[in-house]
Amino acid sequence: KESANNPARLRLNFIGKIFQASGKVLSITEDAGAYTVAFDGDKPVIGKTSTAKMNRMKVVCTMAKNQDAAVAALQANQRATLVGRFQGFDSTTNVIKLQDCIGR
Repeated sequence: KESANNPARLRLNFIGKIFQASGKVLSITEDAGAYTVAFDGDKPVIGKTSTAKMNRMKVVCTMAKNQDAAVAALQANQRATLVGRFQGFDSTTNVIKLQDCIGR
């Protein structure tokens, strides 16, 4: 909503800033020693009401190094909270990308 489909606003207001993400864990994957955790997010909110027309958002966290214990504690279909640095947003798939995530 705050970026209003303007990439410059997205870059200025979000990229590189720290955010906390909470939601139901959809998947946990590993690639070359790096873990990625995907969360099911809420429907985007426009104004004061969420809209059923828009797809649900998903948050994908690439975990920081040495987070094996935090990742091991996560379970699919269970709620979890991670904190990470905003990397980007894919408006086509409604995916928020965080990196260097740590467990909370």
